[in-house]
Amino acid sequence: MSSIEFELKLALTSAGLKALKAHPLIQPFLAGSTTKRLVGTYYDTPDQALRSLGATLRVRKIGRRHVQTLKLTADGTIAALSRHEWEFEVPGPVPEPDLLRPIPLPDKVARALAEGPLVPQFTTDVRRTATMIGFGQAMIELALDTGNVHREDARAAISEAELELKHGDRTAVYQLARRLADTVPFRFDPTPKSARGYALVDGTRPEVAHADTPPLEEGQTVAQAFATIARECLRHLLGAEWAARAGEDPEGVHQTRVALRRLRSAFKLFAPVFEGDKEAERLTAELGWLAGELGPARDWDVFLGDIMAPLMARRADDKDLARLVQSCRRKRDEAYVAVRTALGEARYNQLILDLLLWLEREDWPQAAAAPIEDFAGALLHTRRKKLRKLGRRHAELAAEDLHRVRIRAKTMRYAAEFFRALYPKKAVRKQLAALSGLQDVLGVLNDAAVGEGLMAKAAKERSASNAKAAAVVDGWYAALTHDHLSRLPEAWAAFDDLKPYWSVPEADETSDRHS
Repeated sequence: MSSIEFELKLALTSAGLKALKAHPLIQPFLAGSTTKRLVGTYYDTPDQALRSLGATLRVRKIGRRHVQTLKLTADGTIAALSRHEWEFEVPGPVPEPDLLRPIPLPDKVARALAEGPLVPQFTTDVRRTATMIGFGQAMIELALDTGNVHREDARAAISEAELELKHGDRTAVYQLARRLADTVPFRFDPTPKSARGYALVDGTRPEVAHADTPPLEEGQTVAQAFATIARECLRHLLGAEWAARAGEDPEGVHQTRVALRRLRSAFKLFAPVFEGDKEAERLTAELGWLAGELGPARDWDVFLGDIMAPLMARRADDKDLARLVQSCRRKRDEAYVAVRTALGEARYNQLILDLLLWLEREDWPQAAAAPIEDFAGALLHTRRKKLRKLGRRHAELAAEDLHRVRIRAKTMRYAAEFFRALYPKKAVRKQLAALSGLQDVLGVLNDAAVGEGLMAKAAKERSASNAKAAAVVDGWYAALTHDHLSRLPEAWAAFDDLKPYWSVPEADETSDRHS
């Protein structure tokens, strides 16, 4: 049997599990629940070809039965929410790849399954309590899983709820979760059990998500393109925020902030389409709140990693500088507490679900029905024009205006990234490289401004000692700024010399040259 599985996965503590079971939308249905032990072994080729292709193959023991399941990410979706699924009953615990031959799978997946060999990778062992929830016109299966995933002596705990749509519209899943989010503490967990298992194989934690190119297609409307872009940003966000909560790797906060910046930029770039839309304005404001909660932690990470670390390497015996570093680390720890608090709030869960629900809307403005190619070309042209108008005077601009140039370059880079699937790869790649180079050169100015504020906060703990260290840091920043700005003419020329690769009206291009 084949289908497209659509579910939300919610990680729960013991308190969250108790609150979920007691929720008035859930509690009445628990009387009809069933509890089973599910033991599943995941298979892959020795070089993990299935994993690299976004596919998982599992044989699960349910009582005396064995069920083989192949899952594959559905195109144009958030992988954590929607996947193709094929299930077959098999005689024993060993997979039967021949059963999958009739399925129209991608060539590489089919070849990996056929050529094998398929070997065990890890095992999940959970106690599942499942029941059907009637919610409006939809039927949603609630599955509460507790147990572990293990491989040899390594294991990781599992405690989660899955809300899987069985009948009806997928907005019902979001709406149910939205109601739960008001009182049930949970966190979105886009990490499938298979990813946790592979992390045990690698001896690492699951990977932190990074940005990817939205899979836009020619012929899409503006509404369809925006929804695709926003969902890609949400995929990125949901796949990174777990690491931001953990706080063990600066990449977690960094990638969560990148996802937020990209999502906020998407709303900004498409703002003319949503003019007057109160919900879009509210969601934009909420994204701004979340970005603000994460900002200080990232600022401290950058300051300590990019500025203080290389400076300390050169001045290892400077005790004043070492004291300043300790003060900064304490401030960073405080900022990480704020990150965990924000991501643990009901407000964060509500924001994500409100975004997902809003993207399911059918009453898009009339402007959103236009072809995305026309919208993208006009937008890229406008962004390039604004950037060139200010940036061509870079030699005479003050620091404040150079910061504006950096912001315009960043906004245009995001636009180019969002629309890159619509245009020639080589041309887009060149422009993205030039825009990134321009941002890097100008970024030190922003780092210096932010660093000055951070040093002022840290210096309050040991003012005399930190004042001496701050003078050293100021000198370091001055040298970095001079070095980067000396490379600005070359970086600007690399961007300015590139011709547009999108469709530009002749009259507009002429006015651009003389603006």
